Amino acid sequence: MQSGARTVRQQGFGNLRGMNMRNVSERPRTSYLANAVSSGYSRNRNTVRHQARGIGRISAIAILVIEVFMIGLFYVSEQSKVTTYDYKMSAMDAQIANLEAERDDLKVEQERLNSIAKNAKSTVAANMETAHVAGYAD
Repeated sequence: MQSGARTVRQQGFGNLRGMNMRNVSERPRTSYLANAVSSGYSRNRNTVRHQARGIGRISAIAILVIEVFMIGLFYVSEQSKVTTYDYKMSAMDAQIANLEAERDDLKVEQERLNSIAKNAKSTVAANMETAHVAGYAD
């Protein structure tokens, strides 16, 4: 037997008894898909299942840029809210300062009116003579 030659049994033709020697082209054919499905293995196909890869490098960079942009927008909107509240607070502080100044003026006016009323009720002030201008110095 030659070193490269295979026996009939090695070629997969089964038992030699009761079987005529046939050529490879004469043997019954089955479909490639049927063999692959039944055995789970097939010629020139990987037997390992590969899982689908995730997103690519460019997609990941694009998503990262979009996320940074969205965080920046959120930060700017929060800062503008703080600025708006700061303007409102400064306006209220100015209004409070004006009302406090008005309150102080009203307290002075109240004390002046109280002192006039006290003087009018006073017996000492009632016994005083009214002042007259005697004249002016030349």
